[in-house]
Amino acid sequence: MTNMGIAGASPHLTPRQDRLEAQMVAVLRRNGTRSSLRVVVDEFADFARLQGISAESALTVVRSVALRAGPDMDARGDTAVGDSVADRVAMMVRWFKSRYDRHD
Repeated sequence: MTNMGIAGASPHLTPRQDRLEAQMVAVLRRNGTRSSLRVVVDEFADFARLQGISAESALTVVRSVALRAGPDMDARGDTAVGDSVADRVAMMVRWFKSRYDRHD
């Protein structure tokens, strides 16, 4: 898993970023609860802010992570409202922005 856009030209992920991305994918693939997904998205937002990663670059990662899990989510067939790939991406983006932009 590489991401050229996060740290300028650095294609290497930090172990923590790699772990957080893997956790997001895992929660999505196993159809985890929204609350378990939100915990990981919040952790990633905190990580991105502390590392000085721009919100747009980090949101690109969030979207790509959700799309990576998309085929497994689609394979489950019919989903409840809020459980489609598009719904999950929208929720993740909203949660990320809220957490990243908060003023502690």
